[in-house]
Amino acid sequence: MVNIMLGHAWQARRYAQGEQMAEGKMTKTRAALALPCVALMVGGYIGLAALCHLQEVYAGLVFSLLWGAIYRADFAELPQAFLGALCGIVLAYAYQRAPIFAAMALILAAVYCLLLGRLPLLINNAGMLFLTIGTIPEIQAHANFPRAALAVTLAALYFGGLIAVLTPARQSAPDPQPR
Repeated sequence: MVNIMLGHAWQARRYAQGEQMAEGKMTKTRAALALPCVALMVGGYIGLAALCHLQEVYAGLVFSLLWGAIYRADFAELPQAFLGALCGIVLAYAYQRAPIFAAMALILAAVYCLLLGRLPLLINNAGMLFLTIGTIPEIQAHANFPRAALAVTLAALYFGGLIAVLTPARQSAPDPQPR
């Protein structure tokens, strides 16, 4: 664990000194060209959410950031990110609606499963992020969690669909072993 942290610190120091990070670093020009596309994609989602009368837009935007930035928009990770987010919303809803001892028992059971690596499709970092956000007092006071789950579902479909359409089909690498 210490080696991993030191490795990340070493890379961060190199990056701070102006060296290029690993492959895929975006140049200023590419970032400037990508920015309007990102704005259009996010604006499209906000417009679609408004058409669906979803006020919990924040939930979908957090999901898009989570899947895009943390999971690198990897379609293999989309089910885990999506189901984890929904599980976190359900736990936050329980915290809002259920008796406090019942809600805390559910949350502690989820954390226990997370620590043991059980049910990783449902109980994962995405779920813990949405649980954390969902327990913010201002959100607890005003959020409609079933509608937040709809916003996350809409975001998964919208951003997943956009990325699928805009990303060229990945060609599989040739098999190095002749058959």
